[in-house]
This record gives sequence, C-alpha cells and structure tokens, in this order.
Amino acid sequence: MKILRLINFELKKLLNIKKIIVILLIILASSFGIIKFSEFLYNRNLPDEYARIDTDRLLAKAESTRKQLEEEYKNNPSVDNLYRLKSYEMTIENNKYMWSLDLKVNDWKDNVYNKISNLKNSKIPLNMYLDGVNMKELRTIEFSIESKEAAEKAIEEIDKQIEKLQNIIDNGYYYDYIKLEVENEKESLKTLENDIKLIEKNAKLPNYNAISRLHQLTENKSMVEEKIKIYNYIIDNEIKDQTDWRYLICNELPNTLYYKYTILDTEEEFKYSSNFGSIYLTYEEYYNASKKLIDEDVNRNKEYWYYLDNNIKPLTFQNKMLMTPYSARQAMNNSYFMAIVSLIITAILCGGIVASEHKNGTVRLLLTKPYKRYKILLSKLIVMIGTFLIVYLLGILSTYLLGGIMYGFDNYNIPLVFNNSGVITEVPYLLFTLKNTLYEIVISLLFLVILFGLSSITLLSTISVVIVLVLIFVSFGLSYIIYFNQIFTYIPLVLLNFYEVLYNPNNHFININVGSSILVAITYILVILFITFITYCKRDIKN
Repeated sequence: MKILRLINFELKKLLNIKKIIVILLIILASSFGIIKFSEFLYNRNLPDEYARIDTDRLLAKAESTRKQLEEEYKNNPSVDNLYRLKSYEMTIENNKYMWSLDLKVNDWKDNVYNKISNLKNSKIPLNMYLDGVNMKELRTIEFSIESKEAAEKAIEEIDKQIEKLQNIIDNGYYYDYIKLEVENEKESLKTLENDIKLIEKNAKLPNYNAISRLHQLTENKSMVEEKIKIYNYIIDNEIKDQTDWRYLICNELPNTLYYKYTILDTEEEFKYSSNFGSIYLTYEEYYNASKKLIDEDVNRNKEYWYYLDNNIKPLTFQNKMLMTPYSARQAMNNSYFMAIVSLIITAILCGGIVASEHKNGTVRLLLTKPYKRYKILLSKLIVMIGTFLIVYLLGILSTYLLGGIMYGFDNYNIPLVFNNSGVITEVPYLLFTLKNTLYEIVISLLFLVILFGLSSITLLSTISVVIVLVLIFVSFGLSYIIYFNQIFTYIPLVLLNFYEVLYNPNNHFININVGSSILVAITYILVILFITFITYCKRDIKN
C-alpha cells in the first residue's frame, strides 16, 4: 500500500490535464507522421504510373538521330545504312503509337505492342527485297529469302499476326493475348521436344557440345512448361490486368526461371567444358557458384507460387517496375519511430524524477515519513516505466487505428510469409506485431534504466537526459552507417528497429543473434538497477 501511495504521489507531481492533452496530441501527430513517412519510404522507388513522358524532347532527339542516319546513307548509300535508317524510322513510328496509348506502369498492352513492333521491324528487309534492293550485300542481319513469292508470303503471315495482336490492343482482350501466348509456347514446346529427340542419341562424351545443347534444350522445355502453367493460372483465375495483385506475381514468376531448371554438368562433363580452367578452376567451384544461383531462383519461385496457391496478397512485394500498393502495415513495421518518440517524451517528463527531489529538498520530507529509500526509488522507477509503456502502447494503438481508417483494416488480417532458404512459413500479422512490440519495449527499457541510473547516481537530470537522448539517436543512426558483426550482440542498444533486424533480408544485422541480444539487454537492465539501488540507498542525503 505504501508503494502505491508513493506512485500516486509521483503521478500527481508529474501529470496534469494540460500535459496529458499535449502528450495525446503528440502521440496522434506522431502516428500520422509515421504513417505518411512510411508511405514515402515505401513509394520513393515506385515509378509514377501516371507520370508523363516528355515525348517532345524524346521525339526531337529521335529526329536528330534519324537525320544523322539519313545523312550517312546519302554519303554512303549501302544496304546496311538503308536498313538502319528504315529500322530507326520504324522505331520512331512505333514509339509515337505507344505514347499515344498512355499506358500505366507494367501494362500488359506494352508487352503486346512490343511483339507488334518486332513484327513490323521484321517486315523491313522483306519490303527492301521487294523494292529491288540487293539483300546479299546486307551484313547487319541475316537474310535468307530467295524469291519474291516467299517474301510476299512471309509479309502476309506477319500482317495476319500484327492484325490479331492489334485487335487485342484495340479491344482490350487480355485473355486473348494470354491464350495466344499459350499457343505460341505450346508450339515452342513441340519444337523443343523434337529437337531433344534428335540430339539425345549424340549427347555422349566426348561430344560435349551435344551434351551442352541437350541440357539447354531440356532447360528451355521445363521453362516453357512452367510458363504455360502461369498463363493457364491467369486464365483459370480470370486475372484481368495490373489492378489485380496476382498479375504482379504472374508477371514476375518468369524471372525466377532463368536458373531454376539449370542442369549442372557432371564432374566428368565439366572437364570437357569451356568453363574448366577459364571461369572455374575446379568442379567444386563451378558447382557451388551454379548451385547458389539455382537455389535463389528455386526459393523465389516457390515463394511466389505459395502466394498464389494460398491466395495471400504480398503487401511488400515489388519488382523493378511495379509494387503492391502501400498498406498501413508498413507504418506498423516502422513502429520503432513511436518507441523513439515515447522515449523522448518519457525522458523529458521523468528525467529529473529523482534529482528534482534532492534539488528542491523534498527528499528529506519523504524520509521523515515511514518510507524506505528503496521504496521511494522503486516508486519513481515504476512511474517512469509506466509512463513510457502507456505512451508507447497508446502510440502503437493510435498508429494501428489511424492507419486502418486511412488505408483500410483488411490488410491486417493477411498473414506474413517468410522464406527461409526455401522453407515457407506463415505468421499471423498481429502475432508478428506483438512480438516486434515486446522486443522494442525491452530495448527501450534499457535506455530508460540507463537514464534512471545516471539521474539517480549523479543527481544531474539535464545532463542525464541529454546523454540518453544522444545515445538513442546515435544507436538509431548506426544501423544506416555500419555493418554489424557479432560483437554488437553485446551492445543491444542498436537493435531498436527489430523489423529491420529480423525480417529485412538486406539488413546490416545479419551476424547478430537476436535472442542473445535480448538476454544481454535484460542482464544490463538488472545490473544497472542493482548498482543504482545500492548506490542511492547508501549515499548521504545533503539536502
């Protein structure tokens, strides 16, 4: 009961209605600031889907290049210069049309028109041939057409493909485009299967070239089969365009196939390869380097299919051209900013909670009452820690609610997916947030205990507050300056941002054992409190 009376006494001295209102306003403003700052951090590398290209400047530059090519052709009317000029004129025409479509970032129509552009470009040498140009002089590309009929037939086939693709763009038939891709991939698959059958019988050592070619064809066959699987997923699940998060995954999945299906040479085959003695000195070196690339693609591919198969929207997923829209969960991931705000408020409010008693001489009045020194000190410690916890937890709750109001609460129900070397695990987001919050509280308590110890032992509240505030900002800044090694396990102050420590694959804390750091932090807290209580209880009271 005595300790409760002391706590009540301390609270009455520290808080009043005005201070409480100011603190609540600071918490609300901090929550809003964290949410918007997190949005800025998340979106700073995202291309603006509505950004306008400076087409006038690009066209002016392109026209200048065209005139240069035209001048080169006039000075040297070779077939190659004519082909380059016509190709560049076609490029300008294609770009003008693409810009007129005003597409958003990563629009599927962009892929379709790239195919159209390639087809139009393939007609250039055919039309040159029909115009009577001697194509045997062409060195820029290979040209094998030998009759007017063959050229006209090739142009007719190309025009049919262009018309089909153009109709898809004009009418927005995304599914038709995907179905066309499936047809093309199936044709590629047939060709690959035939080529594999033809080369299999010759793929024996010492004919390494045949073995290497067989490996390449087999890898390509597997890649085509998975692309067909991706396209069928799009059709079966009616993914319309880039407004569907699954479009992003399906668009990125092919980029995980480059090494996934790589067939490694056996040790005997490796001895016949050009890699032996040039790029790699030993088979082990070749195997380890190649296996690392394979594992990276296999693990990424597995993670992406996990999202699709389990209908889990990856809220922090991004590729080079597209990212999932910002969610308030990113603000919750940056909740350590709220821990810093809460530490600053607590330090300013409670930094002199011990020293002020001695400065004002009220400590003697307290000691005339039946209160033991350790109880007086303990009550002040409880008030300091309680103040921080209330401010911090109110801040977390405010950020959670404000973020939900601004961006929706639905995303909080989506679990987090972690990929640990191909082992995929799910964690409920609220459990993740609770764990992250508890970690931040432990480290924040270490800052508070350092402040409490300094203030109680030196009785210099201002200096103690300044030291701890500097320590907070230095520790926060270190994560952006240096790479950490195992020694920082024993300096856990740097681990305030636990989201970066635990869940960012590119973080600097890769060598730190988080569990050990928490135990070290708790040990420091207990040791500092022990020294503080022993020193304070044995000192002489001069005021």
